[in-house]
Amino acid sequence: MKRITALLLATALCLAAVSGFAAAAEKTETWRYIHDPAQNPNAMKDIVVNPDAVYGFSPDPESTRLGSYAEYDWTDPVWVAEAQESRREYHKSMESMMDILYRMRDEGATLEEMARAVSTERNVLRLASYQDDPEGLAKLKASNLETYGHEEGPTPEELFEKYGSWQTVLQKAFSPNLGMDAACGLYDENYDLYVELGLAEPDPDPADPAEENGGDSAATDAPQDYILHVVDQYGDPVPGLYVNFCTDSACTMAVSDGNGTIVFSGAQDVYHVQMLRAPDGYSFDNGFELYIGREYGEWRLCVRKN
Repeated sequence: MKRITALLLATALCLAAVSGFAAAAEKTETWRYIHDPAQNPNAMKDIVVNPDAVYGFSPDPESTRLGSYAEYDWTDPVWVAEAQESRREYHKSMESMMDILYRMRDEGATLEEMARAVSTERNVLRLASYQDDPEGLAKLKASNLETYGHEEGPTPEELFEKYGSWQTVLQKAFSPNLGMDAACGLYDENYDLYVELGLAEPDPDPADPAEENGGDSAATDAPQDYILHVVDQYGDPVPGLYVNFCTDSACTMAVSDGNGTIVFSGAQDVYHVQMLRAPDGYSFDNGFELYIGREYGEWRLCVRKN
């Protein structure tokens, strides 16, 4: 099977990014998750189903943790995209903790061992976050000293005494809010973490890909996603381009990363790709049309550098 099933060069010519975004955003339809947050009480305790919201959920005004966010416009794709990026950065700041969690899990560590290691790493990260703020670091250490008797933060033993279980110690180390992730379109993206923390049910074991392809493991070398490579007219990658992948019933928004790449892991279907908003200094043709078929592959999109 070919590694690249299609290559499309769509050269953009004129309209400004903001007007292009507004025109396309009107076509956004109902969002659907692979894992439904509405079926998870750990998510729904802070959010409500909102069919008009970009991702189908918005903060519950009565929620203690998220109520203050209910006043924002969760139906606005531009604002939600910015909220999603901020939320993704929050998760990224805990990557070292996730690495420890998954490595220890694969090594067969106990729940207590993982909770101890992750909570210790959280203390390290919290202190490191003040590396450019000596005054803030001093205040944090003083607070830790007054509360726990030492500057580094709570020990695993102190956290266990406070929460009563190593499962809760592990959960509190990450402090995930499944509801906020759902409102920001990140629920599926972080679902594996929820499972590890005991906040969601694991998926059934998937079938062996080689068995599904009649024993031909080579078939799994083909792309397993829809991949777009966004470049300008000089061939340079363009990060920050927002697009929609739309079927007849739903649209999914995505944005190109620092390498100008968009990876969409949706179910195989016929998708209408709409360019929504270009980054500052770039524009695209508002009449741009791209339909991709049911087979995963890679395509190239070209926008114009002004």
